[in-house]
Amino acid sequence: KEHWLIGLQDPNDTKEVIGTGKTLLVLKLSDAAIATSGDYRRFTLIDGKRYSHIVNTKAGYSGGLTSVTVISKNATDADALATAVSVMGAEKGLALIEAMPGAEAILIPSKTGSMLIKTSGTEKYIK
Repeated sequence: KEHWLIGLQDPNDTKEVIGTGKTLLVLKLSDAAIATSGDYRRFTLIDGKRYSHIVNTKAGYSGGLTSVTVISKNATDADALATAVSVMGAEKGLALIEAMPGAEAILIPSKTGSMLIKTSGTEKYIK
């Protein structure tokens, strides 16, 4: 197979069964890896407030991103970068990804609906 089609889930339309929610866009990948980190699946509710499993230990809270998807040359880098950017926040995270050859990212900030922030080379992967 020449490529894989990967659906990017809308984190605001999650269902009990993974993969049954709304798809925001479809990515077309070959010879690349992809990983997503987010706060919309693994969290706890305390007094009605949601706390993610991804936390900046220095600040005590997340980086304000609901979802971070990273495309990279290998899965280890993609996974590590997705988690790191989730903690760093949009501005610092985008700067990190833009500085890394072969890496691209799609970010969805918290409380913005389904707004996407993409790095400069992401469009070539969008079907």
